[in-house]
Amino acid sequence: MEEQAGYATERVEVVQQVRLPKDALDKIRNANYKIDAMNRAMEELLSGQKAVMERIDPERVISLTQEHLQAKGIQEPFQMGVATDEGAFYPLFSEAFADTLSPSEESIRARLFPKDILGKENYLYLHFPNKSNYIIKQIWLPLSSSVVLMGIIIFCFIYAIRTIIQQKKLSEIKNDFINNMTHEFKTPIATISLAVEALQDPELMHQQRFRERYLQVINQENKRLGEQVEKVLQAATLDKQQFSLKKERLDLHEVLSGCTQQVALQIERKGGQIAFFGSPGAWVEADPFHLTHIFNNLLDNAIKYSKDAPQVSLRLEAEETYYVVTISDQGIGMSKEALRYIFDKFYRVHTGNVHDVKGFGLGLAYVKAMVEAHKGQVFAESDH
Repeated sequence: MEEQAGYATERVEVVQQVRLPKDALDKIRNANYKIDAMNRAMEELLSGQKAVMERIDPERVISLTQEHLQAKGIQEPFQMGVATDEGAFYPLFSEAFADTLSPSEESIRARLFPKDILGKENYLYLHFPNKSNYIIKQIWLPLSSSVVLMGIIIFCFIYAIRTIIQQKKLSEIKNDFINNMTHEFKTPIATISLAVEALQDPELMHQQRFRERYLQVINQENKRLGEQVEKVLQAATLDKQQFSLKKERLDLHEVLSGCTQQVALQIERKGGQIAFFGSPGAWVEADPFHLTHIFNNLLDNAIKYSKDAPQVSLRLEAEETYYVVTISDQGIGMSKEALRYIFDKFYRVHTGNVHDVKGFGLGLAYVKAMVEAHKGQVFAESDH
């Protein structure tokens, strides 16, 4: 309330709001922006362009940069400098950095005062001398973890493939063993069955000659069947190492001579020959039973795998601290792939479903186990 000339008057203010369309508001804002830009341009023309180093505070720039880098977790040392459009370069730390810091592709740059209308293009350069080391420090852990993980994956893949291949080979060996065992067992069983049926024939019951013949056949086939079962059981014994050696002082020449005589008749019936070369007095400490069976198994293989008349050579040689026994033949031979597995249990050279040579694949596995039990070594070679 105001009092003038004794009269009381009232002042009333009226505020009105005017709503303008959006297009009109945009035009007004653009006009204001242009007016501000023209005012700043006029100020710059009238006052003149200041030198870039007069417009910045180096200590403030360095401090702000350090705070920003620390906020990002970067503690690495850095260098800074200002490059003008005239080609001059000003280090912000000290003159000592002028030789090591210069505008380059590895440096990080930012334009100074980008809002200046008539301003010159001046840039602030930031350079990390230990950039490569810092990057390596940051990535070595995930990179090494990735390499280790890839190595584990590759190892597992290779192991899985090898396991699959081994399982396939074991499956083939198992099938061959079952087929061989079936044939080996069926033959004596069938022979014994036929002999029993013949003995039950009333017409032959009173003929002593036929009865003795069939009884002899039954006895032989029964022994043969027992030997086959013993070979299968022997495999489990070898696995568990449950055998015990009863070593004696033996002349290896006498043992080999006895084995040669045992197979000589069998070889001669096939029209072959066996030759033994060695000198008496080759004394060793060994189990006579297993030692004899070792050479019998090897000689048996030499005979079985000779197509025509077997030509077998048995040689005993003395070395400085051991004896070497070599058994060679002119048989069918085997491939290099088969040589790698012939001493494995149940392994036999794959011949499909042909069983012209009988066996379970246990003979050479027994030989290897017994030779190693006697602290020896066994090898196989083939020219085929």
